[in-house]
Amino acid sequence: FKADRKLEDDEVSEIWSNFIFNESEIVNNNFELGFKQLTEIGVKAMSPGINDPGTALDTLNYLAELAAMRMLKTDKTYLLDDDKNTLVKLEQLSFDSLMHHSYASFRTYCKHDFNLVHRLISTLAELKNAPVQSQSYHETVDKQIGLVYGDALKSLKNDADIEIITQLYNKVTND
Repeated sequence: FKADRKLEDDEVSEIWSNFIFNESEIVNNNFELGFKQLTEIGVKAMSPGINDPGTALDTLNYLAELAAMRMLKTDKTYLLDDDKNTLVKLEQLSFDSLMHHSYASFRTYCKHDFNLVHRLISTLAELKNAPVQSQSYHETVDKQIGLVYGDALKSLKNDADIEIITQLYNKVTND
């Protein structure tokens, strides 16, 4: 934390007493953890030893639902006093970074699988119509769709699969 003036030791202690540190990972109000866990489950499901694309597909649906909820929030939260003066500014991982970290993992491990690429683009496309706190969130979604499509073109080998993914990409980017 930062303050706008030098604090006395007792003031620092008082402020620290209001922070809660917990080693357990509880998802309540922690979008980052939810994204991380869903991404880990989906990517692990695609590992050669497990090879469970059905679970990976399910995690993409849940990830899109979580992203839609996150899109309703800002990247910064301000706690104000009664006179509307800022007391505390809380910054969390930006929506852009959150989406990039989650979807980069899926792109890396799923870009060769037609069904997963199709679902990646489809679930991201649904987010383009979701209500948002900031228009930049829709730009982030568009960027992720482009990244998924680019990686898929480099990885998919079947011309029919590439054609279907290209048609889907063109449809969702022209809507």
